[in-house]
Amino acid sequence: MCFSFNYGIEEVKGKEMGNYDMLKELVYYICWKCRSNPAKLDGTRLNKILWYIDTYSYRLWGKSMSGEQSYLKKQFGPVPVRIDDVLSELRSENKLKILKTDFYGYPKYEFVTFGKANVNLFSDDQINIIDNIVDSVCDNHTAASISSLSHDFIWDMAKDYEEIPIYTVLANRPDELTDSDFNWADKIINHMPLKENNIEQLEKSKRNSRGSRCSK
Repeated sequence: MCFSFNYGIEEVKGKEMGNYDMLKELVYYICWKCRSNPAKLDGTRLNKILWYIDTYSYRLWGKSMSGEQSYLKKQFGPVPVRIDDVLSELRSENKLKILKTDFYGYPKYEFVTFGKANVNLFSDDQINIIDNIVDSVCDNHTAASISSLSHDFIWDMAKDYEEIPIYTVLANRPDELTDSDFNWADKIINHMPLKENNIEQLEKSKRNSRGSRCSK
């Protein structure tokens, strides 16, 4: 699944809170954003939205937006470790109601919010990322189609109910390197305090990689 926000790695600005508080507010904001049509957000989609937000955020600035450090591998995809605690707390605070409905013989859970989400807890960049991912998942996918999208190389390597650290997103099966990848690497390298011989080795590696692509 691909999202395009046109951010450089140093350009995205985010606000930080206590990890649990940030996850709780993020979950509530996602549910609140779907308040006009709760049926389009169910448990599977909520978990996938959180996964995409956190892994995309990790790629951008090296940390998840929610503060979650890992997800659990479950039947329909990665699940935040503390999602049950968050949902239970929101229910006990009378901020959220969880409706159990029937979907072709299978249970489906929908979320009804009471009260406005505090958007001031997030930066403009964070809201843009959240909104784009929520819209893409809820408007363009069924629970089944979005479930299969996160079943990738890392997913296949993990055991059922095993924790999947967020940083493993960087170790996913690589595609062929593109000019955009090299430009991104150049930007990172230019900000690293490297010794001269290390720079020469990096430049040689890039030339060899580009040459191997051109010879195919």
